[in-house]
Amino acid sequence: MTNNSTNAKTLLNEVEQIYSEKEIISYAKKINKIYNLLSSDILIWQDLKNIFGTNSYALFDKYSSQFVANKFINELFLKYHINEKILKYMLVKDLISKDETVVFEMNTLNSRVDICRINGQSYAYEIKSEYDSLKRLGKQLSDYSKLFEFVFVIVTVKHLEEAQLIIPLHCGIILYKDGKLRTIKKATKSPLISPKEQLSHIHPSKFKYNFTYPYDGDESSKALEAILTKYTNKTINTRFKKILKSKYKEEWKFVRDNYTNILPIDVEAFFQTTLSPELVYSKKA
Repeated sequence: MTNNSTNAKTLLNEVEQIYSEKEIISYAKKINKIYNLLSSDILIWQDLKNIFGTNSYALFDKYSSQFVANKFINELFLKYHINEKILKYMLVKDLISKDETVVFEMNTLNSRVDICRINGQSYAYEIKSEYDSLKRLGKQLSDYSKLFEFVFVIVTVKHLEEAQLIIPLHCGIILYKDGKLRTIKKATKSPLISPKEQLSHIHPSKFKYNFTYPYDGDESSKALEAILTKYTNKTINTRFKKILKSKYKEEWKFVRDNYTNILPIDVEAFFQTTLSPELVYSKKA
């Protein structure tokens, strides 16, 4: 991938000779809205032409036979559009070698956590790029705090001051600046963890494999109440983490095993699809 990445950077350099920084940023935003890992290479190159306009046709035609369009978009985003995909990659790249399970986009109550990870403890991360709104941040962090032990928000400089006013005391803040993530406020253990909410996020079919309780009927609400009565909050939290780790371990293993062949912008997409990078990035795909 090294030579192709070099070629993609060369293409970006040539694009920079034609378009202004403002234009390139605008085009990158448009590409982010339509980019789909599973689109054919021909279609992605055509999308690039459509967005950049006629001045780009000859340039993109020159390089389209050399490497897949995904590689150019990856270089484009890394330099001109630090969006959610890039911030997720920045967090995940430091977790690849660690003994834990990482999950992307998991439903949590009425929210959807961007990234959570489970090792001996559980962590939730809400990502707010400079293109995102903080309107729902308080509710999102509240939801995550009922399920996970440590909750963080990842922000750019644009949102830092406002985020500091919104987040609960137990939540941490990670700042993206100058190409790096830095923890500027550590998280403390959530005081809001709810065993009932944790159990409600476990499919009832998993109850009997992880808990023993006197009720053996089909009504999940009664099984849930029986578990809450019998087990301590600490035990339920421990089993909740174990179940999550087991549920997503294969998807995360796939990402870890194929990480060196996955572009930063596509890490989450490969977690969701578990398709071979060699196949997806093929010129024939």
